[in-house]
Amino acid sequence: MTLFSWKLLFFRGLAALGFVLAALLDFPATMSLLVWFFVGYVFFDGVYSGLRLMQRGTGVCPRVLVGVKAILGIGAGCAVLVLALRGAQVPTLITIFSWILNP
Repeated sequence: MTLFSWKLLFFRGLAALGFVLAALLDFPATMSLLVWFFVGYVFFDGVYSGLRLMQRGTGVCPRVLVGVKAILGIGAGCAVLVLALRGAQVPTLITIFSWILNP
């Protein structure tokens, strides 16, 4: 069991293309699109990581890392959703960009 997944990378690419197309079609709504695409992505990533925990794997460390990734993903999605609904754009962007920077 690894933290890398080709399926997840494929869905990330599709989401990125969808975001770019949506942003080009409706540029004034780019901030809202960024928030909703990010929330959808991290929820999907967190649930996907949680489902991977149910698979049989070797070693405790990878399972712990996948579990932490699942919890942090769902938590980041909730945080961005709450911040965006309250109109806090700068904390929302900081949360999104800090998630993007994680390795």
